[in-house]
Amino acid sequence: MASATPLTENRSAMSSEAAETDESSPPVDPLAGRYDYPGLARVPHERARLGLLMALAAQPRGLLFVELKAQCRLTDGNLNRHLHVLTEAGWIEVWKKASAKLSQTRLILTETGLREFQAYLAHLQQVLNDATKLGIIPQEAHRTPSVGSSASGPPPLPS
Repeated sequence: MASATPLTENRSAMSSEAAETDESSPPVDPLAGRYDYPGLARVPHERARLGLLMALAAQPRGLLFVELKAQCRLTDGNLNRHLHVLTEAGWIEVWKKASAKLSQTRLILTETGLREFQAYLAHLQQVLNDATKLGIIPQEAHRTPSVGSSASGPPPLPS
């Protein structure tokens, strides 16, 4: 029967082997982690939530549930699911007002939500800058179209 080696001895043996390996390993790649993009937060990195945040960021006083639903083309259930994620993250506030005939829900982007969304967009801009520098997307595709241009995208908002 083989004798068992105590766990602490195994760990110290592994540590000395790792130290020997590190000394002989090649130098660290200077580009290691260059395309990691840790600032791309999970909360907005979903198509529906990205649209919700854009719509709310454009309206500092917030939007009614029905307006947000229409602008983002979401069902009640889908909108509620995404609003729950954004509320739990502290990115939006939900205000409810009810009267005898009518109830309204207003959704407002919080200061934290706006800051976090702006940081997310800055990181997304870095991805676009890198892709342009590498020639993955043409320089012209990276430029923002002016309002009313013939570029594809959503139609301009009514005045």
